[in-house]
Amino acid sequence: MTEKNSGLDIVRQQEQLGASFIDGAYVPGEVDPTFKKVHPGTGEELFVTRFSRKVDVANALQAARRISDTQAWQRVPPYEKREILLALAAKIDENAELLGVLDAGEMGKTISDATFDAHVSAYLFRYYAESLDKWFAKSMVSESSVLAYNKYAPRGVIGAIAPWNYPTCNAALKIAPVLCASNSVVLKPSEHAYLSTLLIAKLASEAGLPNGVLNVVTGTGEHIGDLIARSAACDMITFTGSHQTGRKIMRAAAESNGKPILMECGGKNASIVMPDMDDDLSSLAERIAAETYANQGQLCVASSRVLVHKDLAARLTEELCAASSRRIPSNPFDPASSFGTIVNRSQRDRMIAQINQAKGEGNRCLLEPSQEVLSRSGSYLNPVVFDQVQPRDFIAQTEIFGPVLAITTFDSIEQAIEIANCTEYGLSASVWTRDFRAIQKVSNELVVGKLKIRASLEPARGVGFSLGSEPARASGFGVETGLEALESYSRLMSLEITG
Repeated sequence: MTEKNSGLDIVRQQEQLGASFIDGAYVPGEVDPTFKKVHPGTGEELFVTRFSRKVDVANALQAARRISDTQAWQRVPPYEKREILLALAAKIDENAELLGVLDAGEMGKTISDATFDAHVSAYLFRYYAESLDKWFAKSMVSESSVLAYNKYAPRGVIGAIAPWNYPTCNAALKIAPVLCASNSVVLKPSEHAYLSTLLIAKLASEAGLPNGVLNVVTGTGEHIGDLIARSAACDMITFTGSHQTGRKIMRAAAESNGKPILMECGGKNASIVMPDMDDDLSSLAERIAAETYANQGQLCVASSRVLVHKDLAARLTEELCAASSRRIPSNPFDPASSFGTIVNRSQRDRMIAQINQAKGEGNRCLLEPSQEVLSRSGSYLNPVVFDQVQPRDFIAQTEIFGPVLAITTFDSIEQAIEIANCTEYGLSASVWTRDFRAIQKVSNELVVGKLKIRASLEPARGVGFSLGSEPARASGFGVETGLEALESYSRLMSLEITG
């Protein structure tokens, strides 16, 4: 299933199953002649795109509403929920290669990364399944005749809107905590990559999830996403995407039933390199490049800005260019490929325009877009590196969402923090240092939701999605990871019983 032709055949066969998954079954949908679906690795047409109809969205919301109003999923005992979600995790693992083929075919992720993502998605379902008997509310000490305590109640119908960059992981991240909090969900994946999400819904049904608990509809955000955001049948929205789209959803939610919203809206993340990390700049550059170019830079927490102390700037910049140039775009279906494509040609062309704008504003481009790479069929783009970037430059302020790195120098930790904080975003940051004073200072003063302190060059797996965090500023609000995500998708009730 990793050869290009057979991979694309599998993608086409999967698309024929349906454009929606509603109330436990695939639904055909209708052709959208304005939307051309091509494989970003070759530029060849994949299929004639079919999306959900307006009536499909209404039916999906109705099915989710039925489950919520009858409390059919809420009444399932926690141990049974656990077994269903663990069964779904097992099915995702069993179908990891197929899920990987679908993501590689639709958005150009390498087959190895896409298959790995499927296993990460299975882990997410296991994590939340195992949390069901470890999530507690609080009771209050009172007089003996009064029992006072908090409990969590499901919000009801959750409308979820997910992006294209990690299709299986984003679907799992939206679905798993929502289901564990006893809600039903209508999920709209991106129009650019949705087949793996539809497959997960089918696998959930096979795992024993009751019909109507998980529904998937497809189409553009302007059409299908807006219908969900404006629906009074929807009790909450969870959204991941650009802050421009996020604000449109906020308006739609406010203009309908004033539903609450959880949002993660990207970032322009800094990787700060302190002068005490000078012992192995080659390995350091490789680690930074790995954080910058994962998924071809199409990652909300990508380290797209490197802030390096002036004493290391020249040497680290040279090493970063070398590490960047070693990342060669290649066919996503090649098992040896470690760097795939941009999701589509229009997204790639937008990045080229942004790169040219930065060059036109006087930024020095050390590693240019390769004409050989750009001339290939598909939507390939090699890593691009700018240096001598000033904090307020366009390339330092704009989320490119691709393999573009901006390098800025600083003189002191105070200046590095000021530069890191001078964007409208506040999603994440990495700091490379062994200096305890610097660690204390950045942990107190950087305005981000996720902060990684790197005192070693040895790779570490970290904690994945086990810790909750909340974005700052334009990066969004609300917590969608860790046990705290269960609270996000619940209403906190207080009960007082007098006897």
